Amino acid sequence: MAGSWTLTVGPLSCDWVYGYVTGGSGKYGDFEVTSGSDITFYLLNSAEWEHYKNNQAFSALLAYEDVVSHSFAIKLYTSDTYYWIFDNYDALMTTQTVSFNLYSDTTPPSISMNLDAGATYSGIKEITATITEDQFSIGSVELRIDGVLKKTESDSSFSYSWTTTGYSNGAHTIRITASDNVGNSGYEEVVVNVANVVTTTSTTSTTTTSRSTTTGTPQDVLSPPVTGVVLAVVLSIAAAGGGGYAFLRKKRPPQPDVHAKVLVICPFCGAKTEQGITHCQHCKAPL
Repeated sequence: MAGSWTLTVGPLSCDWVYGYVTGGSGKYGDFEVTSGSDITFYLLNSAEWEHYKNNQAFSALLAYEDVVSHSFAIKLYTSDTYYWIFDNYDALMTTQTVSFNLYSDTTPPSISMNLDAGATYSGIKEITATITEDQFSIGSVELRIDGVLKKTESDSSFSYSWTTTGYSNGAHTIRITASDNVGNSGYEEVVVNVANVVTTTSTTSTTTTSRSTTTGTPQDVLSPPVTGVVLAVVLSIAAAGGGGYAFLRKKRPPQPDVHAKVLVICPFCGAKTEQGITHCQHCKAPL
């Protein structure tokens, strides 16, 4: 329900505008007496309207008595028929002409964020936003990064310290959503880039083999030790009374004796018999 009206209210009478309003709606408006002196204004729900018109005691949602002009904003919590009444019962002679404007608030709060779309950030970035609501109060402000809720508050000045090092390098979506207390909600969203220096650490393993040189008495030196191998130390003296070098050499282990068998094929039956046997072990023929 919204609109603009011009009402003429005679002495000892009233006039009104009424309409059905859904619960939770925000209504705002203003009125002004353009001809006459002053007027009394009431906003009533349907139950209180019945009391008013039957000259019974009533309770008003809004009441401004003997005013020339006024503005208002109200959240109507219950779905009902509401009455905006202009009362001129205390005027014996004067007719009042009233200009009345009524609006429904469907505009969400405006949001101004300090991030630029496509900008690149690193380290800690302070995210700030200013929330502006014309008619009603701010209900809530939410910050989401990549869809994950990070902070909620209800102030017109919003701030959040974003540690970008906790996020991968690349694009990330920042959204701030603001709602007023009559259910209007809006958001501002930007996609920015994170670019932090990535440090990698590599580990290198080193194996060291040591060889020592001696003079005089030779020494056995081997690092790391080798098992299962017989080591022989050969000492070569370069000159009498001079220095020498100790060399380490692996000695090949002794090889087992191998005896090969030679087989002779019997020309009579084809059986195989070891060489040196004079008769075939199968058919007894001489070989």
